[in-house]
Amino acid sequence: MTRIEPTTLRGMRRVEQITAAARAVYKEKGADLLTTEEVAERAGCSIGTVYRYFEHRIDLLDVVAPDRGREGVKELIGRIRDVPRINMNLDGLGDGVWVDGNALDTLLQEYA
Repeated sequence: MTRIEPTTLRGMRRVEQITAAARAVYKEKGADLLTTEEVAERAGCSIGTVYRYFEHRIDLLDVVAPDRGREGVKELIGRIRDVPRINMNLDGLGDGVWVDGNALDTLLQEYA
């Protein structure tokens, strides 16, 4: 999901470049090591340009690896929502986010 939809051919090409760069980083390093800085460098644009089209790192993951993006988080939350209290490290959300059963709704709101 992009933050803004490009309206010009130049913008569409830029989103394609960013997406291709994100795919390359994901294939080489995986979701945990995909950074917006490296995506911008590989796409040949500024990090501001990446954020113009993709608001969060997880938005890039939505495009290149949906199972590690928002949909993956929603699926995970759906599977553990009924557990009264659980502590686990949800890898793939940056440096790791520690969540207990009572914080799942907050996590869903943040990444949904």
